[in-house]
Amino acid sequence: DTVSIAAGTYTETERILVVKALTIVGAGSGQTFIDSTQTTAPGVFRFSLNSAGGGAMSLSGVTVTTTTGTEAGAHTGIQVGNGNNNPGPMSFDDVHIVGKMRPGGGESGLWISGGTNVPESPLSFTNGSITNVAGNNLLGENWRGGLTISGSTFVQSGSAFAVYHHQ
Repeated sequence: DTVSIAAGTYTETERILVVKALTIVGAGSGQTFIDSTQTTAPGVFRFSLNSAGGGAMSLSGVTVTTTTGTEAGAHTGIQVGNGNNNPGPMSFDDVHIVGKMRPGGGESGLWISGGTNVPESPLSFTNGSITNVAGNNLLGENWRGGLTISGSTFVQSGSAFAVYHHQ
């Protein structure tokens, strides 16, 4: 299935939860802007399937600004996976994530979180950027599925660009 998002600015009051194979296509990162006013859930977008190796998921042609929440992880632009619910192959193309320079840091542009019992699928981030984040541009926790980054810019305003695995 494919969802097309027309050019414009969209303010979301709830997290956009994607729980099935889906392609989301904006008109271009310079034309489709998604902002969020929600403050309690991680991510403007959260991509999650019930098992690894599910159908492919993709997001392209949008600019996403991070949320402004005070709850743990509720100040993230995009979250992929969570615990033992990991997506199939995930791709981002022409996606720009812009932080809001959350006071006190702790903000993540893209947060990829793997599970303990489910192997993750590959993730790619191409022709995009993550900027103005008061924390981690990219935070990867327990991600063993591989990560490909190409043609993208990460401008660090906070603490780190971190991809790690811990048990």
